[in-house]
Amino acid sequence: MLVLLLPAAALLAASLAGQVLKYGFNHDHVFGLVNLFDVDGEMNLPTWYSAATLLLAAALLAIIGRVHSVRRDGDARYWFGLAVLFLCVSTDEASFIHELLNPALRQTRFLPALLFSGWVIPGMALTVVVATLYAGFVRRLSPAVRRWFVLAAILYLGGALGVEMASAAHAFHYGRANLAYAVWTTVEEALEMAGVAVFVYALLRQLETEGPVAFRIGD
Repeated sequence: MLVLLLPAAALLAASLAGQVLKYGFNHDHVFGLVNLFDVDGEMNLPTWYSAATLLLAAALLAIIGRVHSVRRDGDARYWFGLAVLFLCVSTDEASFIHELLNPALRQTRFLPALLFSGWVIPGMALTVVVATLYAGFVRRLSPAVRRWFVLAAILYLGGALGVEMASAAHAFHYGRANLAYAVWTTVEEALEMAGVAVFVYALLRQLETEGPVAFRIGD
């Protein structure tokens, strides 16, 4: 888990340092390093890291799904379903597709400040649907793996939905161009990165319970 958490911590520290330089000392460029490490930015190192770790989780889920498929285990479809979901989230993380929902939803004029980032509405709906569909699957996991699954979900969703709404409320009242908003987004990304790291660890623990896994390329 530390293999994923340590780079995440370094990226978060670099991002926060850059925001302090930007808003505290009016150094908003610093040879491009501020934008390069900004966790609220696009097409930079934190974005690449998040997308890569989510893609890693998708690959592990697909491997576990394949193992269960070979064994004709009915839970294979749940593993493959999660693999597809994480592949989509990884793609979205790299391309910021979900941000396209915000302008359209804001125009409805019924969103309170906490939902200023309007994409959290479909995000919460999707969370409820997935939680309902996967409740039985999660209960069938081993106790140790299940605990890590639940912790990963709490961390990731706490950041992606919970802290996102808090930061949106701040942006609604005070705007995004301030250090306080940068702190909110740093906390949000920290929880998301920690959640993915814990989830990858849970998947590796699950792979341990599957026994030896062999790969064959070609015939």
